[in-house]
Amino acid sequence: MVKMKKLISKYGLYMVSLVFGGLIRWFIGDDLGTSFADTPILLYIFLLWAGLYFGLLLNIFLHEAGHYFFGRITGYTFVSFRIGKRIFIKEGEKIVLKRFNIPGTGGQCLMMPPQPFRDDFPYRLYNHGGWIFNMITVIVTSVVLLLVPMDLSLSSFLLIFALIALSLALTNGIPIKISGYPNDGYNIRSMKMSADCRRAFYMQMHIHGVFVSGVRLEDMPEEWFQHSDSADLSEPLIATIDEFRCSRAFDKGETEEATRFANELIQRPGLVEFQKNELRCVLLFNEVLSECRPEVIHSLYTKPLQKYIQRTSYMPARHRLTYALEKIYFRDEMKAKKAKTKFEKALKTFPYRVEIEVEKKAMEEIDERANGQRT
Repeated sequence: MVKMKKLISKYGLYMVSLVFGGLIRWFIGDDLGTSFADTPILLYIFLLWAGLYFGLLLNIFLHEAGHYFFGRITGYTFVSFRIGKRIFIKEGEKIVLKRFNIPGTGGQCLMMPPQPFRDDFPYRLYNHGGWIFNMITVIVTSVVLLLVPMDLSLSSFLLIFALIALSLALTNGIPIKISGYPNDGYNIRSMKMSADCRRAFYMQMHIHGVFVSGVRLEDMPEEWFQHSDSADLSEPLIATIDEFRCSRAFDKGETEEATRFANELIQRPGLVEFQKNELRCVLLFNEVLSECRPEVIHSLYTKPLQKYIQRTSYMPARHRLTYALEKIYFRDEMKAKKAKTKFEKALKTFPYRVEIEVEKKAMEEIDERANGQRT
């Protein structure tokens, strides 16, 4: 069983692609060539990719809507709803549209769990909601395809749409990790088996909700970031709480302890790569502003991390890090100026208000460090 799950995780996308092609060929048959005989090949490819793209986006929306629906009926309240790089987030009494993304994820619906914490808090329906909505989509679309007469182009799109929904249902309902990311089914299984994982999941959601409301990590109670000594440190839910605890230590200025803990976490299997890269960015920034040792900077500022920094350029922290490197380490004023301009632009669409002031203060620290370097 474990071996099968590893195979699904590794080759899942290839399997889905083969199934897509086979089913479309079986369903449409030889009519495909007849229907699109007069269509230029580039236009045909464009229409195919457009159908796949919008079909995927709509299915991601339905998946996250499933989390939201079942969260609401079990006592959760709205915090944020993201599709791709667009995020609707609660800001006071309003819901505003901002820009944010987590590499490796297509969407995310985050909610505040019902309070206070109880060991039997409702976590199953909220986590199952995504794939349930995808399966409902498969059933409804299949009924329409079977019972409603329609032309080939519409039936082709609906078939692709149903297959995308099925693939999302399977890759989220079956407990597996995909590219290191635990899916909904994996988290549910972890919480069923471990009280520590249940509490870790609850506290992640709760901390995020409080953070969005405007409270910094350092101002939150310490017990929110703790777990029992017997907790399985390789579990992603436990590792994420430890990542929060590490970020909180950096926020509080406990740099030496936080640096030690961050280096330990980077070696831990429970964290996914984007979390490890976030920690590497923090370590790199603190090194530049403190001892600025070339050997340490080069060990952190690797090609993979540089690519990650480019991929997450919507985050002000990426441009703040680049600004520090160019201003203090490389001493390239032209590139530093460009990084500062991009930083100010990223602030306008960044969703987390509490981080914006922190980022501005960090930029001031960089200037102070650079000025002290010159004197």
